[in-house]
Amino acid sequence: MVIDTAREVLGESVPGKYLEKESWWWNEEVGKAVEEKKQAWKEWKLSGTEEDREFYRNCNKTCKEKCGIARDAAYENLYKELADNGPKMIHRLATTTEVQGHRQALFREGWRWKYLE
Repeated sequence: MVIDTAREVLGESVPGKYLEKESWWWNEEVGKAVEEKKQAWKEWKLSGTEEDREFYRNCNKTCKEKCGIARDAAYENLYKELADNGPKMIHRLATTTEVQGHRQALFREGWRWKYLE
C-alpha cells in the first residue's frame, strides 16, 4: 500500500532513459584537470593529511581556472560565429533546444519564443 502510494505520488523512473549531461565547451584539458582533482580528493580522503588536502585544493583551483578559460573560449567562438552568421544561426539555436534533456521545438509569438506543449 505504501509502495503503491509512493509510485502514484512520486512516479517511477524508467530504466534506460538516462541522458548524459555534457557541456558543449568541455575539452580534453578540462577533462584531465577534473580527473586529477578527483584523484587528489580520493588520496586526501584516504590519508587525511594536510599535504594531500593542500594538493587537492590546488588541483581544485586549477580545475576551476581551466573550466573558466575553456568556457570563455567557447563563448568567444560562439559570439564570433553569431556575428558572422547571425540570423541563420540564431534561428537554428532557437528552433531546437535542450530543455531538461528533452528536445523541444520553439515557436515565435510576437516578440517572445514559447515552447510547444
